[in-house]
Order: sequence, then C-alpha cells, then structure tokens
Amino acid sequence: METAVVVEISVAFLIGTITTIWRSVVAAKSPKGLLADDRLAIFACVVWWASSGIFAFGGYEFPITNANVSDDEREHPRPGGDRPDFAKNVMIGSFIIFVGLECGILFIWTLKLSVLFYFARLMGHVDTMRRHLEVATILWASTFMTMVLYQHFRCVPIERNWQIYPDPGNACKPAAAIVNQYVSIVSDGFMDLVFIIMALDFVRRASPSMKPKHRALLSSIFSLGIIVVVLEAMVLYRISTNQTMTTMSASMWRFRKSYVMVIVANIPSLYPTILDLCRRGRDKIVALKPKTSDAATSVPAQVETDVEQGIPLQPAESKKSGKPWSNTDSHSGKGSSAPNDSDLSLAQEHLPRHALELP
Repeated sequence: METAVVVEISVAFLIGTITTIWRSVVAAKSPKGLLADDRLAIFACVVWWASSGIFAFGGYEFPITNANVSDDEREHPRPGGDRPDFAKNVMIGSFIIFVGLECGILFIWTLKLSVLFYFARLMGHVDTMRRHLEVATILWASTFMTMVLYQHFRCVPIERNWQIYPDPGNACKPAAAIVNQYVSIVSDGFMDLVFIIMALDFVRRASPSMKPKHRALLSSIFSLGIIVVVLEAMVLYRISTNQTMTTMSASMWRFRKSYVMVIVANIPSLYPTILDLCRRGRDKIVALKPKTSDAATSVPAQVETDVEQGIPLQPAESKKSGKPWSNTDSHSGKGSSAPNDSDLSLAQEHLPRHALELP
C-alpha cells in the first residue's frame, strides 16, 4: 500500500473519530446525557471502522476481483483448471467487497437515522416541521429497504457476486457494478437533499431577530450534505469510466465519501460548542488588549448573549413576548403553524445541543 494512501486513511480515521468522540463527550456532559441521535452516531462510527477495515483488508490482501479479470483469466480458473489459487484469491476478493458493501449500507443509513433523530429534537415542536419529519422518516425507511433488497437481489443466486467463469455480468461485480452506483447515488443523494431542504426551511422560519450572518452560517452548515452528493457523483464517474478498477481504487473512493459523511453529520450538533469556543477565544483576545477607557471597553447592557449558542439576543424583543417565532400573522391576525409560547425559546431554537426531548 502506498504511503500517501496510508497517510490519507490514517488522517481521515483520526478526524472522523475525534469528531464523533467530541460530540459524544459534549452530549454526555449535558443535562440530558447521550440521546438517541448521539448513540446512533457512535454506532455508525463503529460500523464505519468495520466496513473500512474490510475494504482495506480486501484491497491489500486480495486486490483482484471478478471485475478486473480478463477473459483468458476467467477461463483458466474453471474447476480442473491450471490456476486454482488465482481463482480462490479472486473469489475471496469479490466476497470481501460484497461484505464491505453490506456494512457500508448499514453505516450510511445508521448515520442518516442519527441525523433524522437530531432533526426530530430540533424541529419536532413545530407543527409544519413535524409533518416534514414524518415524510422524511418514511423516505428513510423506503430508501433503506430499497438498498438492502437491491443488494441481495440484484444478482441471483447470490454466489454469482464472486463468480469468475463464465463472466457473471456487470451487475454481479460488487467492486464495479454500475447499476449499484446509480441506485446508491439516487437513494443516498435523495435523502441528503431531503435533509438539506428541511433544515433550510427550518432556518427560514426562524425568528426575524436572527442576524443575517447567523442565518447564512446555519444555512451553510446544513448545506454541507451537498459535498456528499458531489462525492457520490465522483465515485460513479470513476467507476463508469474505468471498468477494470481494482479493489483498492474502488474502496478508496468509497472511503473518501464515508469519512466526509461522518464529519458532515456531526458538525450541526457541534456547531453551538464550536461557536462558543470561538466566542470565548475572541473574549480572551479582547481582554488582553490594553484598556483605553471604561467607555471604550464596556459592553452595552441592553444586549444579552446566549452562553451556549453565542448568538446575541435583543431583550426588548425576547423579554417582551418570549416568543422566538411570531405566533400570529401580522396581516390577518390568525394563528399560524409557527411555534407558540410553549415551544422553544429564541436561544434554544438556534441549534440547541440537548434542549428537546425526542418526540
């Protein structure tokens, strides 16, 4: 294995694992402790290690699969042929890729379920968003079952996934099945787009008092899933233009997508903590500067800052009604689908860490 590949894998595992551990520690120290989405993120990280380890082992020990065997090599390893060891290695390499894909499906949809549970805590108190969550749950179950059923029935009998002779066809080559990539990018990418649309709609409905820069920052964070969709397209392109791609090459592209998914899935939950650390660092830098006068260094008393989120609140608005969202249409005076007085506070709505019970 090349040094550059080893370095890339090591750095990726380190960043992805640290991100998950950081999220877990922050959650464990909160009053609510580890909630469902946190536990699912931890489980997804474990499955990620398992699936990536399977792909790495297969790519290093058995680099040749039934996807990159010539017609002449297919004919030789027939029963009674003159290269039985070659046939055995090819079959093992193909089988390892098949098992790795199974673990990969479990990893991806467990991570998506973690995001769905996080959104349920974040948005579950809003009537309109609750309906969106119900639709997203149905779509998650549908896409997960689609991937599982396709993985097991795209090539029947299942032994053809590691068959060498005769050529089983592209659908029975786990390392380079084009249709498999199409199904994956449609199912995986579709769910990513659903989550992005839900999150952006939630930010759009947030309190008008939220500063534009904070609204833009939250929108950018929730839109990071687009990176995963782009990587899916890159994997599809690489495989579709290189039918003889080796097990290691195919595995590396899937691995790149997987560790980006881990980071993207954890950042929204860590956003309040990161923002608070940035604010504290800024305050320390300001405190080190020489004081010119009391007036220059004093902070206006009328501006309050939420400790957890680091988002300035205007007491004239928050104390007056206590409503993070307007509960009455300004033109008609009729109630809307926005949260009422019993819902989240303004500070809690901007990505609360553990402010909500799971609906």
